[in-house]
Amino acid sequence: MVASREELGASRPPDIGTGYRGLVRNRRYLLWQTGATAASVGYAVYAISVPWVAFQSTGDLWVVGLALFAELGIYTPTFLVGPWVDRARNKRTIYLLCYPAQAVGAAVLGAAVQGRFLTLPLFFGLILFLSLLWDFAWAANNVAPRLLVERDELFPAAGLGGVLGGGIQLAGYAGGALLLALVGSAGGFYLYATLLVVAAGFSTLVSLPGGGGSVEGGYLAEFREGGACFARRSARPLRKLASVELLRGFFFSAPTLLSLSCSPRSCSPTRVAPTRPSTSPGSPEASPSA
Repeated sequence: MVASREELGASRPPDIGTGYRGLVRNRRYLLWQTGATAASVGYAVYAISVPWVAFQSTGDLWVVGLALFAELGIYTPTFLVGPWVDRARNKRTIYLLCYPAQAVGAAVLGAAVQGRFLTLPLFFGLILFLSLLWDFAWAANNVAPRLLVERDELFPAAGLGGVLGGGIQLAGYAGGALLLALVGSAGGFYLYATLLVVAAGFSTLVSLPGGGGSVEGGYLAEFREGGACFARRSARPLRKLASVELLRGFFFSAPTLLSLSCSPRSCSPTRVAPTRPSTSPGSPEASPSA
């Protein structure tokens, strides 16, 4: 039996351009993507401000390393918050709880730097607070596209997200460096707080219903199922991908540490030991000008 032309046409994969055109016409997706992009741009500025403040305040690369560990290390257990995010009846709730709270934390961090009352406990406490909340928002970002676009638009949505992610890294880090040079590190934290408020505003416009309710087996059931899936022989490509992501995460942070360790201040032949502030990172003797 020879298939008809209509049947052959129906079996062809959809034109990729159709998916992108559908995204452009999807108002809910564009609103969500705008809010997520605003938060990500703010985070890029914040991420470059954290090691700068740590190094300028103490002159100690160990403190810089601990700050980066506090900022990035807490992202490792993001999967632990996944079940809670997945069970939220409306994922918008995650954004409306996390973004404003993060904005307050970033504003306090900027005020502490500007007012020269930043201490190491406050510095690390706020970093951990911001990173923990970002875990929830990040997990929600992974779920949101599936709630906003059709199945055949998921690949274009992932492509668009990748393009925006690359642009955010370039523009965000470059803009963050320029902002540090012009107005000081406090300005980067204030900008982060402002963009988080913008992201929260856009989040109010997009409802993301989906999930909710309890899962049979309780909280650990999903981890047991996922672990069994990850250990299967057929999941070998997934394990390879996880290894690549592990290396990528390392090299994401390594350039910052290398650039700081090779700076004139840290590599000066006359410098025997790092200069430590006599009081706290927020003291006039140690804090960078804001």
